[in-house]
Formats: sequence, structure tokens, C-alpha cells
Amino acid sequence: KTKKKRHNRGPSIADRVKSLLMGDNASNANEEDEALDLHASDTENSALCEVPEDFKPVREIVPDRLATEPASIVPSGASSLAETDDDAQSRSGDPMVKTTHQEELRCVLTVIRHGDRTPKQKLKGDITEERFLQYFHDHTADVKKDLKVKAKKPMVEFLECVKAVIKDKEQEGAKKNREVLYKVRHIRDILQRWKFSGLNRKLQMKPRKWIVEEYPDGNVTKCSELQLVVKWGGDLTKLGEKQAINLGKRLRNELYPDA
Repeated sequence: KTKKKRHNRGPSIADRVKSLLMGDNASNANEEDEALDLHASDTENSALCEVPEDFKPVREIVPDRLATEPASIVPSGASSLAETDDDAQSRSGDPMVKTTHQEELRCVLTVIRHGDRTPKQKLKGDITEERFLQYFHDHTADVKKDLKVKAKKPMVEFLECVKAVIKDKEQEGAKKNREVLYKVRHIRDILQRWKFSGLNRKLQMKPRKWIVEEYPDGNVTKCSELQLVVKWGGDLTKLGEKQAINLGKRLRNELYPDA
């Protein structure tokens, strides 16, 4: 049978309470037992703790021979600042001294809220005009799903579609189509307000009703009514541009003060 090694632990809470209740005699007896245990364990481990002949205490080592960097930093060949051990030895002149390089910063990722900008606005309405429905069918792959337009080319095509609808409604009669013309002209003004660049406008078409048309090749499902949503705004104001510039300079100076 193997003997279990005894761990050298301090007195437990029960032993402390017992010593308080029994007095100094019990505590002295416990201390004697612990001293005997410690002596026995020291004699067992003395063979394992033999000091080599060439042992030298740390305080007697020359300070230049001690490492100045933590052991976790190791040279990396992928870094442009890395150097080989031969280069380090030739530069330092001492083959026993090995230096380590500093880590190279590749990029900095930050999450920053935007500055002051114009409020976002939205215009929506139900559309049954044939030109808008045809535009929806030409640019969507599934008539059951919403269509979102942000790119320049489809946005220009939608603007031409809006102008064609205005022309048709004016020919039919401005008074008769007064409400429709008001909405369509508003959409035209929004699309023509800025150049088609960036994300200052977004167009969304949501199908609401469908019909099934019969053809010799089979039945085809088409959208008969959709909800048109136009969103614009959210551009940086002059104050927002100044805030962005000041924040950029501040980050540059605080992150790279010596660069």
C-alpha cells in the first residue's frame, strides 16, 4: 500500500476554537505535533532539494545578464521589426544577450457615433400606378418580397419613372389627379435635391396585393398594389463636419503622440 502524502496546512477553524476553549495546553500540543510533521517532511524532501555546485544567487548575477522583457514576448518572423539572434548578438557584442522586438501595430478599430446631422424623414403611400408596378416587377426576383433601392443606376431609372407618371397625370387633368400629383412631385423633388451618391436616400417598395394572370405557358403572379416608402436626410451638417475633424485630430494626437 502506498502512503498518502500529508499536506502542510495551518490549523483549521475547529482547532482554533478548541485551543481557545481548552487553553494553552491544547494549543502547545498541537504546535508540537505540527513541528514533528514538518520535520519529517523536511527530511523526506531534503534529497530532492540538493543545490548544484555551480549555483549562483540572483543577487550576485550582473544586471546586464538579466532579462528586461517578460517571457511572453517572443520574436516573430512575420513582423517587419523582427531581427534574428545573430543580428542581435552582432549589434550588442555579447553572445549571451538576446533582445526581443516590440509588437507592430497593424490597425486600430474604433466605434464612434456620428456628429450632428439633419433629421431623417420619410414619405409613404399606397401606389397602383402601372409604371410603378412595372418598375417593381423589372427589379425584383420575388413579387412576394420587399424591394430596396440604394444604388445609383436603379435610383435614376426610378426618377425617370416618376417624371413619366407626372407627365401622364398632367395630361389626364391636374385637378382630377391633384392628390396623386402632389405626392409624385414631392418624390421627384426629393430625388433631384442631391446628386445620386452616398446613402442620403433610400427607396423601398412593399407589395400588398397580388393577382394571378393566365398565360399560354402558365399562370403568373403579379403585384397589383404596393406601398412606396421614400427615406431621406441624415446628412452631416457644418457643425457635424467640424466635430468629425476635431475628433480625428484628437484621436491622431492621443493614439500616436510621437509619430
